[in-house]
Amino acid sequence: MYDYKMLLQILIIQLLFGSSETVNKTFNLFTSNVPVKQVEAFLENYLIQLSNIIAHVLVQNFDTVHETNTSYLCNVKFLSDRKLEKLKNNLIWNTLIKNYVERPRAIYESRYKVWGFYQEGLNCQYIYACRSNELYTLSSIQILVIFLLEVQDFFIPKIKRIILLIGQIIIYTGQNILNQIMKTLLEVILRYSNFQKKSNSL
Repeated sequence: MYDYKMLLQILIIQLLFGSSETVNKTFNLFTSNVPVKQVEAFLENYLIQLSNIIAHVLVQNFDTVHETNTSYLCNVKFLSDRKLEKLKNNLIWNTLIKNYVERPRAIYESRYKVWGFYQEGLNCQYIYACRSNELYTLSSIQILVIFLLEVQDFFIPKIKRIILLIGQIIIYTGQNILNQIMKTLLEVILRYSNFQKKSNSL
């Protein structure tokens, strides 16, 4: 919920004052010369995120398919108890992934996901956002995710280099072995052909 509070705060500042030092320090991607584009981007994102929250709350409050039928809010493919529960479970799972994986990673990488309306439909982009202060608001699990990212950044490049080196050694060794085998076969064939010629001459 902190992301939505931050977004709403910045959106209100933009609507009232056009720009501010806080906004410019947080989102260096946008410049103070184009406040209209800033407001449009944040407003579209806020509307999409707000609609997601409302839809999530409504779906979670549905207990039976009868309620979804009377409200005309769900697609026809969810008009069964099993499909409705599956939808609820998917929403819960996506919320957990977003809160405990995507959010700490976005904070650690100093970026923010902004959704917008495009010709092909809804799409998102990541913009720079200074979110260092949010590191102190993370839970233990979220800190663990950041620690795993640190481990990944430290070990993965080195493991890739080792694998690449081993692969090069294997390829080099395999080529040498193959060349030796080919040379040996050619020598055997030449000797056999010479032996056949000598036999025929006798």
